Amino acid sequence: MTVALYARRKSWPLEAVTVRLRHSKIHAADCADCETKEGMLDHIESDLEFAGRLTLSLAKTLGVVLRQNSARGDSRPCNMLRGVFVCY
Repeated sequence: MTVALYARRKSWPLEAVTVRLRHSKIHAADCADCETKEGMLDHIESDLEFAGRLTLSLAKTLGVVLRQNSARGDSRPCNMLRGVFVCY
């Protein structure tokens, strides 16, 4: 929702945002960056798709805006795939 509002405020041609989530469990011992070292941890991966007449630069900016407002706060690459910008 934040991304759509941001794009609308900037008058960017964003038509849709699709978020795909994958949930799995991983062993805590396999996570080098985790404080918990016992049991199982939730692991969530996400893919983002931005539809509209966006340049790669605008799509990357939207990806940054989204991640700045997420719990992860990471920055992953965006690429065009079949006419849709996908951020991994």
